[in-house]
Amino acid sequence: MDLSTAKALVTGGSSGIGLATARLLVEAGAQVAICGRDAKRIEEAAAACGAVGFAADVSKEEDVVALIPRVAEALGGYNTLINNAGIGSFAPLTQVDTGDFKRIWETNVLGAM
Repeated sequence: MDLSTAKALVTGGSSGIGLATARLLVEAGAQVAICGRDAKRIEEAAAACGAVGFAADVSKEEDVVALIPRVAEALGGYNTLINNAGIGSFAPLTQVDTGDFKRIWETNVLGAM
């Protein structure tokens, strides 16, 4: 597959699967932007993989609304989304409080929308 024309945004790109995906896309010739909640981690990850980094929390609509035009401007367009951002709780369900559950839902479900 020729990815040289891809202009991709990878959410959750500061570590793990998101960072690995961004790295592979860059190696395949794509232009790549990554985003994540922690500005320092996103800056380091972007430098490490050759992407453009943006601090943005996908669970916050105002962050996403501001992010998209910035990505399009940085890449000269935007035609690919890797919706990777996600968080979890590593506790029994009976120990997950409403606030934690809401934060997980906002990132994993609402953030993907």
